[in-house]
Amino acid sequence: MPVIERDLGWGDMKARLKKLKGAHTKVGVQAGGNRKGGVSNVVIGVAHEFGTENIPSRSFLRTTYEENLPQATKLLAAEYDLILRGERDAATSLSLVGAWFQAKVQGKIRSGIRPPLSPATVASRIKKSKLIGPIKVTPLWDTGQLINSIRHVEKV
Repeated sequence: MPVIERDLGWGDMKARLKKLKGAHTKVGVQAGGNRKGGVSNVVIGVAHEFGTENIPSRSFLRTTYEENLPQATKLLAAEYDLILRGERDAATSLSLVGAWFQAKVQGKIRSGIRPPLSPATVASRIKKSKLIGPIKVTPLWDTGQLINSIRHVEKV
């Protein structure tokens, strides 16, 4: 008796898995958009994430990742299942995960990251605010350029 081979979806699943190889989303300060004085948001972001001689470390990427890893793992697993079942494509899933983490990072900055601003920085912002409007004393959130440069980019 001959064996009859019937594909009950395994072929499609293998094809979806193959598309996932190397697929990822990156969330962070994306290149482009220099600030006044020609310094890029990437340079500003690195200075604040790791600190410099004059700027204390105010990690907004690493700490957000560490704080949200259990929730991110569950989200990724759920999206992976949707992809395997053919209910969602990889690009959409990665974009959703990227947008979720982007919102987490931006929310962390908006909520305030320790240490607080130095008295000299606060004084500088007060002086500048007389020219441009209300003062923001939240670290990493002055002009909005850094927080707005945090985006997600997918590769599928």
